[in-house]
Amino acid sequence: GRELEKHGHELEHIVGPEMGHKYDDASAKQIFDALMAVPSRNYRPRSKVLLQTQTLRYPENRQISITGLKEHWQDSTVDLRRENDVTLVATKNVTSLKLPGTGSFKIDGQNLTNHQSIGHWFECRQVDGTWQLGSPEGLRKKPGLQGPIDDAFMAPFLVVLPTEPSQNPSLQKWLEFESSHFANRWRELMRGHLPVKRADELTKEDVANHSLVCWGEPTTNSVIGATIDKLPLIWDEKLKIGKTSVDPSFHVPVLIYPNPLNPERYLVINSGLSFREDHDRTNSLQNPKLPDWAVIDIRQAPDGSTPGKIVEADFFNERWAVKD
Repeated sequence: GRELEKHGHELEHIVGPEMGHKYDDASAKQIFDALMAVPSRNYRPRSKVLLQTQTLRYPENRQISITGLKEHWQDSTVDLRRENDVTLVATKNVTSLKLPGTGSFKIDGQNLTNHQSIGHWFECRQVDGTWQLGSPEGLRKKPGLQGPIDDAFMAPFLVVLPTEPSQNPSLQKWLEFESSHFANRWRELMRGHLPVKRADELTKEDVANHSLVCWGEPTTNSVIGATIDKLPLIWDEKLKIGKTSVDPSFHVPVLIYPNPLNPERYLVINSGLSFREDHDRTNSLQNPKLPDWAVIDIRQAPDGSTPGKIVEADFFNERWAVKD
């Protein structure tokens, strides 16, 4: 309610007397009547629309689609109003978006004209602080490819196991436990069996149609080995992500990144669902517990909250690079 008030809206609370976690008949009727009074869900352009989000996982409504942010997890809004023959658009923390229609637009005070036919969406982007027609270029976070790690499990994915054991007994023990733990959690919580292949069994169709959730290290999993040089990660005599540099003998990286073999899908390394048994007491806790990447000290055994000691963890920036 407090957040809605900041944007000039009021959240109506309907609470039945002594009801607890259920509806009384009078409240149910009041809610039903309010829902029936909402305009038809059939698409009709509206003269005033506000879209608010903090992540490109949820980027759109029927008249606005945000395709780029200055920074994730910050308040991001697009406020659209139609006045006479001009569509006025005010943005906050947004670097690119799609809008429907044709004619004159004024975005953050800058004039743009879209000549596409009615019914087609057009995309505009900020370049050096100036709005212009066109799509963003280069590697970037975008809807459906924005992280965090758990986002990979919201679309088709394939677990890719190593073809040989690690030469590091401690790492091998951790990999066996964590990959099995993911399979058990998926079966218990999601009521399904994980799709699994070994790295040497992958096909081109697998890479084209799935995000890949890879377990192992560059020497034991050929997918990790083939992509490691294109990740913001060094993993040889040292394990380095940004300013974090640790001994790989008892540390392991976990991360999500656009798959260099198919940048329209994710590559996940050494992680399943990041919420664990301690978070099952209420579904309000069953949400991502790790950002885009983390470094885990495996000398601390996995438990009901973490896969080990979390040495460092963070989100990548909007270009999928380690933040300064």
